[in-house]
Amino acid sequence: MRAHRGFRGAATRGGLQTLTVAAEASGSFARVLRFLYLVERFPRPLTLSRVSFSQGETGEWSGVFELEVLKIQ
Repeated sequence: MRAHRGFRGAATRGGLQTLTVAAEASGSFARVLRFLYLVERFPRPLTLSRVSFSQGETGEWSGVFELEVLKIQ
């Protein structure tokens, strides 16, 4: 499985700062789903704002995830 991450920036919502992170994972469907499973169990409050899955012609799956994480100051 390959995973790519990128930071899109910080924002202030409700007096708290959040960090927006874009991540992409590819591999077997089970591996991409495992990546999502691990993201959901991150030890900080987060919101998944976008999730999409697709399967390429070779059978490899990819998942694109955009999440907002509470920033530690």
